[in-house]
Amino acid sequence: MKKNISRNPLWPDWYNGKKIDEVQFGRAFLEQWPLKCVNGTLYTLDGPVEDESEIKQRILENIEEYVTSSLSKKVINILETIKLLAFSDPFPIEQDCIHLQNGVYHLPDGSFQESRLFCQNRLPVKYDPKAANPERWFAFLHELLDDADIPTLQEYLGYCLIPSTKGQKMMLIVGKGGKGKSRIGLVLKRLMGDAANNGSVQKVENNRFARADLERRLLMIDNDMDKLRPYHIEALYDTLSKTPCGQYVGGKRRDLSPKQQKRTLSGTTLHEVHQLLHNSFLLAVEWGILIKSPVPVEAPKKTTQERSIWEVEEMRAALDSMEDPILHLAVHLTLVGALREGEVAGLTPEDIDFDAANGMGTFTVNRSMQRVQKDTLAQVDKGCLLRIFPDKLEGSKTSLILKDTKTEASCRTIFMTAALREELKQWLERLKREEALDPERYRNSGMLLRLPNGLAVEPVLIRKKFLKWQDAHPEFPRIVFHGLRHSSAPYQLIISGGDVKAVQGTTGHASANMLMNTYAHIQQSSRVELGKKFESGFYAKPDTSSPQAVPAAVEPTISMTALLELLKDADPEMKAKLRLALLT
Repeated sequence: MKKNISRNPLWPDWYNGKKIDEVQFGRAFLEQWPLKCVNGTLYTLDGPVEDESEIKQRILENIEEYVTSSLSKKVINILETIKLLAFSDPFPIEQDCIHLQNGVYHLPDGSFQESRLFCQNRLPVKYDPKAANPERWFAFLHELLDDADIPTLQEYLGYCLIPSTKGQKMMLIVGKGGKGKSRIGLVLKRLMGDAANNGSVQKVENNRFARADLERRLLMIDNDMDKLRPYHIEALYDTLSKTPCGQYVGGKRRDLSPKQQKRTLSGTTLHEVHQLLHNSFLLAVEWGILIKSPVPVEAPKKTTQERSIWEVEEMRAALDSMEDPILHLAVHLTLVGALREGEVAGLTPEDIDFDAANGMGTFTVNRSMQRVQKDTLAQVDKGCLLRIFPDKLEGSKTSLILKDTKTEASCRTIFMTAALREELKQWLERLKREEALDPERYRNSGMLLRLPNGLAVEPVLIRKKFLKWQDAHPEFPRIVFHGLRHSSAPYQLIISGGDVKAVQGTTGHASANMLMNTYAHIQQSSRVELGKKFESGFYAKPDTSSPQAVPAAVEPTISMTALLELLKDADPEMKAKLRLALLT
């Protein structure tokens, strides 16, 4: 007799408790993300999809909670189903209109249609009927070209905006280097986006694969790269060094708060850019595209930059705004225990003791979850490797593992707050309810943080959920998930009155010195309080007592020389406490 599975009201319509209805899923997917499929190529409203991995990732994020095996095959099958559902005849070649980011411009009558339509090419710019004349562009053209040549260039550029060969097939701008000819190509590339392709006429002539790269393009630009010099690259480094972190995400410029704008790209990032350019231009020389690499020999120096942290008010407000139960619990645990993300994911229900510490409750940190390359598993000490989780995707090159914590000092017991204690109790009850819904299909990973199907929540999913929350809440300073640990530790140092050993027991650092060097962040509230104390003490009148004014007869004095001698003989722990006293 078949067992009837009671339907969970939280399940999507395309899932019946056993399998996914691919057709129903595909239709629901296309309602959320409209697509067309022409000759096997998917198109969004922005144009052709050059890389289908993003769509596969979206499918994966939707189904991973409901599939426990053959996940990669299921993603591929659903993608093929979506292509069938999105089938479309080839788009018409439209020579009488230009598709823009905010609509369609019709050439015959100069009208503008604000709705967007599927098309083969969409320019990444918006139409603005009230835009001012491009005086700077005209001035540049008058300096570069003879006045009689400017209308010819304008006409040619107009033909480049539509799929037409009515105009010239090729335009050559010949002249001495350094005069600005390549800027025309840069402007065109910025104007046309993916509809323009940077290439080489020589390659197109001799290489059929290079000709294939021109499919669906409106224009190919062949700039004279031999004119690039090291000082151009150094100017790029200078620009990047002044660029705020997070200014561009996915190629799109973001609005940052004044506080976010102060944190610029680090020297380490510039060093990585240098390595990328260095390797790329070496290949260009090897392939005969360039004679000499323009990348400077010396790379930008690596620098360390203090990690951004949240004030206590920001930590509290952020936690209150998180509606995702997995993210809320992960962040709450991190803030209370100053945990690493691998330690959060590595917790199990057995680590929790609600009766410990006279009913205050504790949880123990003694494991860490991490995803590693399979070919490096042999290098992991078998003594610290506790568990290897089954692969979600067939043929995966990585494995999710559970291992001992980073150091012996990282094994620690954290005391709960009342709010965290209550949330953990409700979470454990939730896990029981989810398992009871379908015990046969529930895959109990044994971890504290689990998906509705019982599989473990790995660190990368916690980071993704945190990034998604940050995108929806731009009012908070942007930090990485590990920045929560860096926010919690300084706050605990402050409220403990600088008790380094107590905070060290929570953070799990091997030494107090490591704690001070890593988490010597300054919270603005502490600086305000320091300013008030300075004002009340420094400007106090001689006959008025102040918090810092202590009678000399009571307080013994010590010379600077004697103090330095004491510092030389002090043990490392005492030195760390003295540094903390000086900082606060």
